[in-house]
Amino acid sequence: MLLVRIARKSIFAVNKPLTVHVSNRAVRRWFKFGGAKADQELSAEKKIFLEELVYKLVTTWQADVLSFNFQKDSYRMCLHFDPSRIDGLSDRRLAELVANLDCKSEKRGRMTVQQREQWIEDFLEDELEVENWRANLKSISVFMQYLDESISKMMNKLDKTEGTLWRSRFKSVVCVSAEGLLATLKYIDLEQIREGAANKLERCRHSSIYYRLVELESLPEHEREHAGKMKAMLCPLEQCYSVCGFTGPGRLTLADYVYMLRIEGGMEGTVRFVCRSAEEVFARYGLRLGWMSREGLKAFRMCSTYIGTAKSILRAGRLLGRYMIRAALAAMVLFSGTWSQGRRRPVSSG
Repeated sequence: MLLVRIARKSIFAVNKPLTVHVSNRAVRRWFKFGGAKADQELSAEKKIFLEELVYKLVTTWQADVLSFNFQKDSYRMCLHFDPSRIDGLSDRRLAELVANLDCKSEKRGRMTVQQREQWIEDFLEDELEVENWRANLKSISVFMQYLDESISKMMNKLDKTEGTLWRSRFKSVVCVSAEGLLATLKYIDLEQIREGAANKLERCRHSSIYYRLVELESLPEHEREHAGKMKAMLCPLEQCYSVCGFTGPGRLTLADYVYMLRIEGGMEGTVRFVCRSAEEVFARYGLRLGWMSREGLKAFRMCSTYIGTAKSILRAGRLLGRYMIRAALAAMVLFSGTWSQGRRRPVSSG
């Protein structure tokens, strides 16, 4: 078994190290993180807000980000939670992390340095509150609650709307093996390629594969700081298996991972069988490569489209043929009536 689905209604608390694929989708079309070219700047602002929010939350929850992708109406992330890190925090450090969460209480984000220190001292005096927050920082449900609630507030404020944003609480799937983890990482990083939002990995903006491949020197100065923060937030691919506690068939490298993404995304191959070197790379990580690439799927879609078009033409031909036959019959009746009337002799009165 590679993946395990968790019930949405249950409280998802972590009692042991866990690697989870979490996702959610907006309920209505006008709640979008991106899309139309007219609001491209606003869309980029929304996605940057999401990335900064994820950075703040994973820092507070002491989680590792293995992969993420923000689409126009959804997001996907692969995260690793380790409760032993929260148990190892001192009460003072725990209070400092909780003070950074201005999602629930907006006043906390506008505090001065003196007010912040006073709030931390008051927080440390309440031992029950400290223990409650230590348990909250071990809960994935609380993490997703803060994430979705903060995104909802931001979207309603920017779009000047109100109401429910998400279809459900969130969806979560636990990775229980190295093969399942690798399949999850590839699924998340290839989402923009599958949706047609990008045709190259380097153009999959606001995703983990983009920040893994981008060179900071090639970016404008106003984007370098944010991109550097995102690169630092991502767990190196070489350490993914060891961080998650999995024993993979091979040590995952960025070069092999990008090569597998290009093969499965249809950027390195056609409908024909891929070369043997690609099969060797996939077999190195315990995977079996199918012959069908993205171009092959596209060809099959085109064939199905052509077949549907041919059926429509035949259907239209049948309808047109019926009307033509009816028109011909009507013309024959009309013509025969006129011709017979013209040949009719006058009847004599005698």
